[in-house]
Amino acid sequence: MENDPKPCAAVKGTQVMVENLFYNMVARRKTLQNSNDDYPKIVDFISRFAVHHINVNFSCRKHGANRADVHSGSTSSRLDAIRNVYGASVVRDLMEIQVSDENAVDEIFKMDGFISNANYVAKKTTMILFINDRLVDCTSLKRATEFVYSAILPQASKPFIYMSINLPPEHVDVNIHPTKKEVSLLNQERIIEKIKDAIEEKLMNCNNTRIFQTQALNSSALTQANTRKDKGTEVSTPTGEKSQKIPVSQMVRTDPRDPSGRLHTYWQGQTSNLEKKSGLVAVRYDLH
Repeated sequence: MENDPKPCAAVKGTQVMVENLFYNMVARRKTLQNSNDDYPKIVDFISRFAVHHINVNFSCRKHGANRADVHSGSTSSRLDAIRNVYGASVVRDLMEIQVSDENAVDEIFKMDGFISNANYVAKKTTMILFINDRLVDCTSLKRATEFVYSAILPQASKPFIYMSINLPPEHVDVNIHPTKKEVSLLNQERIIEKIKDAIEEKLMNCNNTRIFQTQALNSSALTQANTRKDKGTEVSTPTGEKSQKIPVSQMVRTDPRDPSGRLHTYWQGQTSNLEKKSGLVAVRYDLH
């Protein structure tokens, strides 16, 4: 820093601007040359904080863009914050969950959050974990929750999980990774086991109301295939356009009952060279 830090007022409306990052660190500055790779990470980071701190307004907009990629206003409902950030389709399939150790002598932790039910479909796991109001990662906890969901969800579907865990600060070990993002907990196996059992119980209770999407069979396709002619068929086009004919050589037979496209129809009336020679020999024999 060029100057020593000094206190300043932070009334409502104060804007904090950060410029010329890593001006004296060449190696770190080179890693920030491609802003397109860093911006999605910033959006994800702001989105997670907007879900947890529901009493704070968050807005993230790329320089030069007219519309903000993240915009979450102050609200009193956690579900409203998730809806503002991730959409209504995610909130529709969420369930509230609460887990705590009620032992007054040795109270370990208290957790509350929202998890997706069996109807939620996503290609990637979204896990938002705050421990003592700090955004962190816990690989063991994430792996345990994914294991529970693997028995409920289809193979290609992943869950949405938001958890806020409160426990004594001395029970959190942040010296796992240089970034201090990965943490380990005291009595971690016991905590994970209680959370895992609570998630499994929630999913089993909601599994009776699981919704499956079905697709109606289009019977018009079979009817259209039966009415095709040998020489070609007309293809329906939008109003105002002329219908075009498809040559037989480019048609695909989709119904075994449709005579059009059968190979043996092209064999009828054609004699092979062997049959012609045998017939010619028989004629010569009769003449002799």
